Amino acid sequence: MVFADYIIFLIPLRYHSDILQTAKTFAKVYNLSLKKSIIDMKKYYFALILITALIFALFLRKPTLERTDFALDTFVTLTLYGGNEETLNEAFRLIHEYENIFSPTRAESALSKLNNTGLSDNEALYELISESIVYCGSTDGRFDITIAPVSDMWSLGYVPEKADIQNALTAVSYENITCETGTVFLENNVRVDLGAAAKGYIADRVIEYLVSRNIKVAIVNLGGDIYALGDRNFKIGVQKPFAPQGEIIGFFSANNTAVVTSGIAQRYFTADGVIYHHVIDALTGEPVNNGILSVTVLAPSALEADILATSAMILGLEQGTALIESAGAKGLFATENGLYFAGGAEDDFTIGDTQ
Repeated sequence: MVFADYIIFLIPLRYHSDILQTAKTFAKVYNLSLKKSIIDMKKYYFALILITALIFALFLRKPTLERTDFALDTFVTLTLYGGNEETLNEAFRLIHEYENIFSPTRAESALSKLNNTGLSDNEALYELISESIVYCGSTDGRFDITIAPVSDMWSLGYVPEKADIQNALTAVSYENITCETGTVFLENNVRVDLGAAAKGYIADRVIEYLVSRNIKVAIVNLGGDIYALGDRNFKIGVQKPFAPQGEIIGFFSANNTAVVTSGIAQRYFTADGVIYHHVIDALTGEPVNNGILSVTVLAPSALEADILATSAMILGLEQGTALIESAGAKGLFATENGLYFAGGAEDDFTIGDTQ
């Protein structure tokens, strides 16, 4: 019993009652008292092995650490199946550090300084912008990280004048960004908006850190940008557009992958009965209106999933599907006419709310 006692000692107190109940159940099945007076030692050791295996299985099902905090203008939850408070604290410190780099509203952020001066040598900003530009090109500029002058107008909660939109579009072009030897240069008054990329980038960095600390199973949830780390199949629900929070279309079984959703119901306002949301087509300067309510993408990188989800929303069902599949990713389109899958995502998806 020394070995079993040792296991129970290592597992947090909140799991002891479950473990002891499990031990009692096995003892009953094998007609054991779990006392030193047991005569049939072969039966005893066999039962002990089963008890130990079940204890470990039970332990791995439950998170060791979980915390929710407000960051990145949303609620962030980290769930670790292993590690300690120091690991969790450092992961949140990283999130806040990157927020201070990518925030468009903090005057001292690296992004704000870039938009004000047209120049930045911040390493993380350089890396994120360099990678984002690739996707701008793959959508022929319809996804464009220099959309800031236009998205800022729409964020005010009313419909801008057509002339104002066209005027703002003159300052939108990712081709006015130069990334060279660790420095980002902006030309012709362009301003960068990383709203469709920053959370994905940060999720990837947090996962890298957790792996470096030998965390093998974890969930990183940055307000809907989710990464499921580990071989265990997590059930990741897809929110039903315009339904109460928590009402899902269905769920993906995911492991070692990012699951990111972009949709029109996340931030929007209505005017004269028309919904105006935050996903802007840089070709028109207006919110997309193509019958797509949301796009969920599964990809090895959260940054890739983040950008692909927004880009597919903008491109529409046919071109969006082609983009997702060309990247080797998987996708789910929730449209006004039903659900459509890309890249074989239907194999990982269960329709309905029974998890």
